[in-house]
Amino acid sequence: MKVRAAARVYHFVTGLGALNVLFGLVLFVAPAFAGDGIVDCEAQLLGAPHLVADGDPAEARRAALGSFIQAGVPVFLKTTRAGDVPVVLVNHETAPQLWWFFESSLGTQVQFQVTHTNDHGLVRVADQIIDVDTPGSRGFGEVNATGIAWKPLKTYLPRRHANSYPIVEVAYALTPAEKRAAQYYQRVRRAAIVRVPFTFGGNRSDLKLPNMLDKTSEHCFVFCKASGLRQQIAQIKAEIEAYGIADAEQFLELPEVQKYLANAQSKIMAADATNPADLMPTVATRSKDLKILKPVLPAALRKSAGRNVFANWLIGLDATSRYYRLMQTLAVSGDSGAADMNNPRVTAILIYDTIDYAQAFANGTYSKKGSAHSWDRRNQRPVGAPAAALDDAPAREPWLDEEPGFEKANGFWKRVFGGW
Repeated sequence: MKVRAAARVYHFVTGLGALNVLFGLVLFVAPAFAGDGIVDCEAQLLGAPHLVADGDPAEARRAALGSFIQAGVPVFLKTTRAGDVPVVLVNHETAPQLWWFFESSLGTQVQFQVTHTNDHGLVRVADQIIDVDTPGSRGFGEVNATGIAWKPLKTYLPRRHANSYPIVEVAYALTPAEKRAAQYYQRVRRAAIVRVPFTFGGNRSDLKLPNMLDKTSEHCFVFCKASGLRQQIAQIKAEIEAYGIADAEQFLELPEVQKYLANAQSKIMAADATNPADLMPTVATRSKDLKILKPVLPAALRKSAGRNVFANWLIGLDATSRYYRLMQTLAVSGDSGAADMNNPRVTAILIYDTIDYAQAFANGTYSKKGSAHSWDRRNQRPVGAPAAALDDAPAREPWLDEEPGFEKANGFWKRVFGGW
């Protein structure tokens, strides 16, 4: 009843009548039901909203649009180089109709901080929005003084208001295995099993903390776009090999190490992520856990307190490598704005703003400006409206990197943040 009531109110307010919705479904959604792995039209219209994470991404976008319309949330279409992408309004009022999407997806975000000199990068993994800032000073959502804060959507969205900065998110459907890889990495980082120095305006983290990747660094956009993972993996491997291990990746494949990592992952995923006493650096390095590794531990570590640090490097390499492969599969770029809406793997775009913009979503005219980025109304249209030719002229700052990788974005961020 709640979904139906929301749909009736939305369509009344926006003027997006039943004929327009039906026309949009026929023109845009129906082709999605022909592909493998996509439910049939009757199930799509009458069953629960769902998200398709495998098969053709274009079909997944069409199926997602059908579910957005079914859920009665404000949505329009954005034509990109990847094709038509549904753009959905997210706030406290619409979120109850979108949990099915949140729970099976990941999104990279840019927050338009119009009163600052810079915008802010975040990442959403399932129902948590996660970002990094100055370690030990986050307050809400931070544990273990990592600088990484988790914002549960169920408590974060009700706190947003008319003056909250808008957020643009490029979202990707995930399989259950991909979702677990993303959550595993984020929990490893939250537990401070490995740490990465935070850099902003020349400031650095405490480099003396255990398992600190002191030869790398990150700020909010490097963290959310995962563009520093290759460098992090390189240092973790070097740290492991410094114990006399010939090849860190081959060492991870040993049966004893695989057994230890499976045990560690199980404990990390089962821990209470809100409790610092439960999700902490020692979550998988207690004596009983380390006994699994004893047959393959370097001789110098078998009776040493350094076993904990070594074991955490193993966990860090496993989790970071899994997350790196995921982000490569999704083809997430190092761009700090929303240029990844052109990524063929994109499933939808979420815009976090107030319900006051429902009309702008109904007619496809929504636009916003940030400090360094903007969202313009070009190539947008209401659901059901005929497509127009793509206006692909550059509309973004030319110095921002659109290519994958931390290195190419490095020069810009050095100028903005004063170096590493």
